[in-house]
Amino acid sequence: MEILHNIKVIVHSILAWLVYGLSFVFPRDKKLWVVMGWRMSKHRELFGDNAKYFFLYVANNLPKDIKVVWIGRDNDICQILRQRGYQAYNLFSLAGVWTSLRAGYTIVDANIRLENWQYSGGSRLIQLWHGKSLKKMGHNSPYAMGRYKKFSSPNLFRKFYLLTAASKFLGDFNVSGFRINPDDLVVTGLPRYDVLFESVKDSDIDIDLGLKDKLERLKKEYKKIVFYAPTFRPDGSNPLVGVDLNSLNSVLAEANYYCLISLHPKFANKDWQPKEKFSHLDFVETGFDLYPLMNKFDLLITDYSSLALDFLLVKVPAILYIYDLESFEKGMGIHQEIADALPGPRVENFDRLLEVLKGDTYNWSEQHDQARNTFFTYQDNKSAQRITNILLEVLATPGQTIAEARKYLENK
Repeated sequence: MEILHNIKVIVHSILAWLVYGLSFVFPRDKKLWVVMGWRMSKHRELFGDNAKYFFLYVANNLPKDIKVVWIGRDNDICQILRQRGYQAYNLFSLAGVWTSLRAGYTIVDANIRLENWQYSGGSRLIQLWHGKSLKKMGHNSPYAMGRYKKFSSPNLFRKFYLLTAASKFLGDFNVSGFRINPDDLVVTGLPRYDVLFESVKDSDIDIDLGLKDKLERLKKEYKKIVFYAPTFRPDGSNPLVGVDLNSLNSVLAEANYYCLISLHPKFANKDWQPKEKFSHLDFVETGFDLYPLMNKFDLLITDYSSLALDFLLVKVPAILYIYDLESFEKGMGIHQEIADALPGPRVENFDRLLEVLKGDTYNWSEQHDQARNTFFTYQDNKSAQRITNILLEVLATPGQTIAEARKYLENK
């Protein structure tokens, strides 16, 4: 079976490389932009993250001569977007393939999938990424792939035309992680931050409406709403092994807090949720867009996730529950410079977590304001607009580099 699997991988890779080579033949339309996401539920692709908010901005604000199309991996997400008046095609449909082969810009917020990559020759790849966390990634990570993987996973080695960041401080980590030219980094803020400061048309697509209603009810009944969101472990282990849910529920009840638990989207197809019901905590479905609801929470508990940074934008303090710090540092690795700049309690065992919750010693402080300014150059609703302006400036002035366009717009 393993031999058969390896043969299939080799054949698939050869075909992908052949199609990729042929994709350079197709003339690219610089005013045709395709956008692709990465989030999944148990049932279908979800509309979320930076790709979602960049797509919505371009579709709703740019002249019609700039055509933006969502390329989805299933029919459901495409149908949902078309019902709202947007253009969307299944990647595996004839229209999806043709549009991908003609697109001048290909915009992603994760690693471009192999199926997308094979149609992207000659298209400029824009990497929005999905936030900077404490975790090391790409070439900075011990899990970085060797060059021999370039044949079977060429999509993971594609060079980016442009990479966005929330600040120079955070962007430098991605420059080294992706090994790109520093001049191709643009500090714009991330598109998903826009909805934290102002409503965005159709941002309700693929938010958890049940969670939205529940938060409105809980806010009236409980002193604080806590959000526990542990990140993905590379070994696939259950992130709830460091939590005694019964003890946590008791402490929450005593303080009149309510906790909602959300696991990383990579757990979307894994059933980690216990069958037992609790009075002061519950689980929410993984993968849905959280950003329109972030300001409904009063406290975040997380670990190495980018949420530890992003919640600073809505002035919600965080407790870092890092029960597996030693093994995580040896495995995935963390950026100590980012960890040092984050304020708030750091606890390495469950008993200490309960003590911190009881002591109410995690509130917003001047250090939180300092961290907010360190991590986020912009704190407004114009991140997608800044990215778009750079792309439009490059289109308007043939031969202009990203660095030149960025400097021109900064001085304008």
